[in-house]
Amino acid sequence: MLSTSLCARSATNALHIFKPGSLVVASGDRDDVVLASALATMNGTQLAGVLLTNGFIPNENMIEMCRPALKTGLPVLVVETDSLTTAQNLSQLSSEIPMDDFERAEQVARYVAAHMDLDWLKSKLSHGYTRRLSPSAFRYQLVKLAQQVKKACGTARRGRAAHRRGRDYLSAPRHCRLCAAREARRYRERGAQPRADTP
Repeated sequence: MLSTSLCARSATNALHIFKPGSLVVASGDRDDVVLASALATMNGTQLAGVLLTNGFIPNENMIEMCRPALKTGLPVLVVETDSLTTAQNLSQLSSEIPMDDFERAEQVARYVAAHMDLDWLKSKLSHGYTRRLSPSAFRYQLVKLAQQVKKACGTARRGRAAHRRGRDYLSAPRHCRLCAAREARRYRERGAQPRADTP
């Protein structure tokens, strides 16, 4: 059902409401609306249905005349309420499918699958996918990146300290460099590390 139309005018002045997916609401004694709905159905317009109000049921002759339209599957319902109350009740109906209505859910899934444009869907998916993270996943990724940056900064600081030690060693007088090399060799022979303040 795509729309609901309350037909209070004659069928001649309300032809625009007989369109695919439209639920026609009219009093049960409006034979012109009933006939117009049947003709529209026979001409290929798939109405959502006809809802007759005030508890009026068309007579047998009218039903027999509309029999070919009824055989196509045109739904016809009769309610006891008047047309205005019926239209108000329809406006309050929820369009959502209840969780326990498996039959309607399956019908909707089949309808969507039958009308899905696969070429359009493939063209949209071929452009790539933009990764989206939940807030908790985003915070986790942010923390990991911060830890990597901190580790890289520590490595850079250690590298700069080693560079300074090497620079000081090369800039020292030759006899100091010889003493430092001799001391480093002595420590290596003993299996120890030289002092941190060795130039």
